[in-house]
Amino acid sequence: MPSQTAGDNQPPGESEATKAIRAALQQAKSTGTPVRIDALTTETSETFAETDGRSLHSENFAQDVRTKRTGQWQTLDTALRPKSDGTIVPAVTGSDLALSGGGSGPLATVTTADGKKLSVSAPFALPKPTLNGSKATYASVLPDVDLEVTARPDGGWREVVVVKTAQAAADPRLESLRFPIQATGLTVASDQAGNVSLTDDAGKVRFHAPTPFQWDSTKPAPAAPLNGSPAAAPKSLFAAPASAATAPDSDVSTAERPGDGAVVSAIGVGANSSELVLTPDRNTFGKGTGPWYLDPE
Repeated sequence: MPSQTAGDNQPPGESEATKAIRAALQQAKSTGTPVRIDALTTETSETFAETDGRSLHSENFAQDVRTKRTGQWQTLDTALRPKSDGTIVPAVTGSDLALSGGGSGPLATVTTADGKKLSVSAPFALPKPTLNGSKATYASVLPDVDLEVTARPDGGWREVVVVKTAQAAADPRLESLRFPIQATGLTVASDQAGNVSLTDDAGKVRFHAPTPFQWDSTKPAPAAPLNGSPAAAPKSLFAAPASAATAPDSDVSTAERPGDGAVVSAIGVGANSSELVLTPDRNTFGKGTGPWYLDPE
């Protein structure tokens, strides 16, 4: 009768997860290094066997930080790079995302692991983008208008139309922005609040875009000095070097967010199976201080 090795000495009927835990505990104890247990790894958590050979610890995240590709877990990485087919893709995302490398094709296409697919085109022809990390900037899609697209870890994306001058804001091509849609295995709908959802045949929401907003670059009015106090306080000689330069300036509007004094309003939205239609609020768009940002989300 064949003899059992130490690694085979385990209770009958043991689950694969328990086998993996047992093996990881033995390896961690023998090597003196914590061992990740792949059988317990998920998109949002990792479990490690400790070097004492008895205990485990887990690291958990609120959002996905990894995805499984070809049977292996890979850390999500939204850094963009060009492909040989001319598209722009992030390194690793939850669903497959492809951005336009320029031209009249789709602005963005996302494909899920089970074959659901969504393609959204831009209202204008796209130049070759400039890449910076997870952001692709399509410059001058209209005079003094840029389109910034940012890849997201889940495979989605965020596009923001940056309108640099009041003259550009008055362009009739910005009165209504029509984004053509092609969806496979998905149904497109919007509600009264401007939320857009795409559901599969089972009614499950697979993609969602919240209410779109626009904002300008107005800064908050300076605070009035207290009676008898100087207009500006003297700087401390002991302040941390470059602390003012490195602190985020919440007064300034960017494509990522409105500044503290910005005028913010909702963008009108309509969606059907063939297009997403955005209508900027003309009561604020092009008024106040530019640049202006249209964020379809």
